[in-house]
Amino acid sequence: MGDLVKLARLLLFVAIFGISWSVARADSTDPKVFTSGCGGKGQPVCDADYLTTQNPSIINGAVFQFLSPTDPNNPLPGTVTAFDDVANLSGVSVGLFTIVLSSLDSSGETLSYSCGTPPQGTTGSFACTQINADTFQFQGGPICSVPTDPTGIQELQFLQNPTCQYGERFYLQATDSDPADLVGQSVTANIFAPEPSSALLLLIGLGAGGCFLRKRAVRFA
Repeated sequence: MGDLVKLARLLLFVAIFGISWSVARADSTDPKVFTSGCGGKGQPVCDADYLTTQNPSIINGAVFQFLSPTDPNNPLPGTVTAFDDVANLSGVSVGLFTIVLSSLDSSGETLSYSCGTPPQGTTGSFACTQINADTFQFQGGPICSVPTDPTGIQELQFLQNPTCQYGERFYLQATDSDPADLVGQSVTANIFAPEPSSALLLLIGLGAGGCFLRKRAVRFA
C-alpha cells in the first residue's frame, strides 16, 4: 500500500511539473512582427542585408538577434527587440515581402509569432498578414531601388528623395511576461521579394546552402 501511495504521489508530481513547464514555455515567447521604413528622408540609416540585380528575390539566412532594452543599438529602447533591414539594390521597386521565420530561437525555445503594430512616429511601414505560424507577408510602399554608380555596390551613390525610401526594417519584439529571457538569443529567417511564388521557386533552386548575402551598414540620405 505504501508503495502505491508513493507511486501515485510521484505521478502527480510529474503531471503537475509537465503542465507547469508547458504553460511556462507557452507564456514566455510571443514576439510581434512588424516593419517600418529605413533609408528614406527622415528615416533611420539601414544596417542592411540587400537585394541586388544578381539576386533580386531572396535573402537567405537573415539573422535577428534580440537586444536588451538598454542596448544602444536597439531601435526601440525600453523593449526587447530584434531587427533586420533590407535595402533594395535590385533595379526594380519592391512592394511585397514574404518572411519565413525559424520556429525556434538559438536556445531551442519554441516561438509563437503574430503581427504587431509599427512603432509610433515611424513611417514607411508595410501591412502585415500572417500566412501561417512562421510565415508573414508584408505589402506596402513600394520602396525604390538604390541608384548606384558604375563601380557597383561598393561605392553607392544615393539621391535625396523625400517621397521614396530605399529599405524596409523588420522587427521582432518580445511582448511576453518575461522578455528578458530572449535577450542575446537569435532567430534566422528567409526574406523573399517581390512575388511569393517566384521566391519559393528560387528557394528550392538555391537550396539551404545557397546565396547568403552578408550584412553591411549602408547610409542613405
